Amino acid sequence: MNVIIKFIYGVKRIQIVSGKEVKIKDASVFGDYHCVVSNSMGKVKRKITLVEGVVPAPPEFTVWSDEPGILIIKFETVSNALLPVLEYRIEWKLTTDSDWHQARYHQASEGNEFVIHGLSFESDYSIRIAARNIVGYSNYSEEIVQRTKGLIAETVVDGSSVSSSFSSALSCTLQADSFQHCVAFLVLYVIIISEYR
Repeated sequence: MNVIIKFIYGVKRIQIVSGKEVKIKDASVFGDYHCVVSNSMGKVKRKITLVEGVVPAPPEFTVWSDEPGILIIKFETVSNALLPVLEYRIEWKLTTDSDWHQARYHQASEGNEFVIHGLSFESDYSIRIAARNIVGYSNYSEEIVQRTKGLIAETVVDGSSVSSSFSSALSCTLQADSFQHCVAFLVLYVIIISEYR
């Protein structure tokens, strides 16, 4: 592979073009190159750094759910002065979906936090992120599975708020202790509701 480095300097509509071809055989050719152009008007020096083009490392991130049907993703931005990250691709799908071909995604070029709205309640989602620089995309990060919160029913009794999750009451197993607990909870809930109707 050859890399051609051109240096163009303009002085009053006169362009001076100087070139250097670098054959890339191994990593020893990477580094700083100095270009010096001189004529009767003076001398110009420039330093060019030739680096191997590598894609970024997969981003690290965290996911949580504060509200029903919402996931919040916060990822660490990677800083590299020579090959800065230009954008992140955030993908998500239900864990029950077989592959990533139908995943939804968002391209983020600014910030390090993204909120996904409109998700199913109490559902498991797989999330992954890739970073892109001028060379290309990184590999995707490890998938993180996060469950969205469900709706919470709230009843006001004697001026104080009593919250209960319908889904947790309905998802109780029919084991002896759990069954008795669920029945007691549902009976108490029905009594409270019927007294205030």
